[in-house]
Amino acid sequence: MFEKIKGWQSSLYYLLVYIFIGGTLTFFVGSFILKLAGLNDFILARYYIIKSFDLIFVLILTFLFAGYVSKEKFSDLGLCRDSAIKNSFLGVLGGFIFIFIVFIFFWGFNYLAVQEVSLNIKGLFFAFIFWMYVAIIEELVYRGYILNNLSKSFNKYISIVIVSILFSLVHASNPNTTILGFINLFLFGFLVGLYYINKKSLWFPIFFHFSWNFFQGSFFGMNISGLMGFSSIIEINMISKNKFLTGSKFGAEGSILVTVLLITFIIVMKTIFKKEK
Repeated sequence: MFEKIKGWQSSLYYLLVYIFIGGTLTFFVGSFILKLAGLNDFILARYYIIKSFDLIFVLILTFLFAGYVSKEKFSDLGLCRDSAIKNSFLGVLGGFIFIFIVFIFFWGFNYLAVQEVSLNIKGLFFAFIFWMYVAIIEELVYRGYILNNLSKSFNKYISIVIVSILFSLVHASNPNTTILGFINLFLFGFLVGLYYINKKSLWFPIFFHFSWNFFQGSFFGMNISGLMGFSSIIEINMISKNKFLTGSKFGAEGSILVTVLLITFIIVMKTIFKKEK
């Protein structure tokens, strides 16, 4: 049935199954479990339960599509053990450095004030698990399968652009979305997509994505893509009302500073890859 299927076709089929079947199953099964456990009114519980089912569905879906549709091993999606530790470490380090620069800039120029520093081990643990779920799901879907197969049909840069637009559109329904936030999510997708295409490693995108979210929301206390209310080590108060600089309620991802940094990271990464060749 799938002998002559093209890369763009397998990407499209995968996306449709993920959105319509996966989204429906995850929502209803997750909601049923929440109601059964009496946790329907707990927002964080909803996040964890639904993301858990989302992760299970994505792993099964990707394994089946890789094996039976695109005819490749699951590890061929960029999950080989070769250089896994190195790429994972670079991802965590890169995400931390990026968010640390943003935080220091905001703090140094009095765009934000630190209100409290506290350590909630339980909250930190659950945040770690949650953001890891998010990173694995989104990177496996958009970079690991869709970008991987789309690049078999189109030029690698066209493929990265298409997937980055798709990645931004998926987040466009988040609360307090801005045009600049949409652009920055596109640039984020382009950055991790560029690394994936050149290194054929999903470890960096997964851990960069995880580090980006974890340190932004659960360490430095900033909103993430419009989402707020997560427990964090540093509690902050945004002083500046300049939405262009701070990103307002969408968080740092809606800031022009993040735009400049992402473009800089992309240029540096492209230069490094060019020299390696």
